[in-house]
Amino acid sequence: MGNRSFTGKPKGPADLDNCASSSLPYSSNTTTYVERIRTLRGFMYYGYSVDRILGIVAAQAENWSQAEQAFEEGLALCRRAKNQPEEATILYEQARVILMQSRTQPQPIQQQVLQRIQHLCDQAQQIFLQYGMQRYVDLVETLQSGVDLLNKQSRGEIMPKVSVSPPEQERDELLAPGYHLDLSLTPRELEVLRLVAEGHTDREVADALVISPRTVNRHLSNIFVKLNVPGRAAAVAYAIRQMLV
Repeated sequence: MGNRSFTGKPKGPADLDNCASSSLPYSSNTTTYVERIRTLRGFMYYGYSVDRILGIVAAQAENWSQAEQAFEEGLALCRRAKNQPEEATILYEQARVILMQSRTQPQPIQQQVLQRIQHLCDQAQQIFLQYGMQRYVDLVETLQSGVDLLNKQSRGEIMPKVSVSPPEQERDELLAPGYHLDLSLTPRELEVLRLVAEGHTDREVADALVISPRTVNRHLSNIFVKLNVPGRAAAVAYAIRQMLV
């Protein structure tokens, strides 16, 4: 095993290969590509750990033990190659996967799980800070803050910031026979949520989707109501836990 085409430092968690994205449905092309990169296990490819990608793919298939093994192998290679930014990215992905696994457990999230997420995030954040990767420092902080907010909300310590009570003039419509309140996220809301979970600002989300920042803000408000969460960080943590992003 070795370090193949190790050039430069990774850009961070948001630059994962598309094959590993939870937002990308599996197609024959995706499956073929994943099988092809399996032959590169134990290698760095242009500074990225192939094992990290395989760990993410395994997590999306809910093969938790395989994901953990891939991440641990990736960490070992990063430490041998002294590739700390990629090491931090794997630590962050491990924290995400632990949060995903917790979704089958009752709220609030168990203290042991919270401590492990916190420990992994602290390690990742320290490295990102060392390399001046502020965007990814913020990404880690969002995950930590979001998990904390979800737990506080589940214990009744905080309430969602956005009221789900409709304006008075809309109540008659809501009470009309046959009215159905759809609380599922629309495709556009999912796009917004995925970009926010990658650490993009409202302006960046707007530019990526060719919409206005005001429209992004409206989508986010709808997301907070539908997910019943107290804000942006909690929405990101909820989406990761439920494997929406």
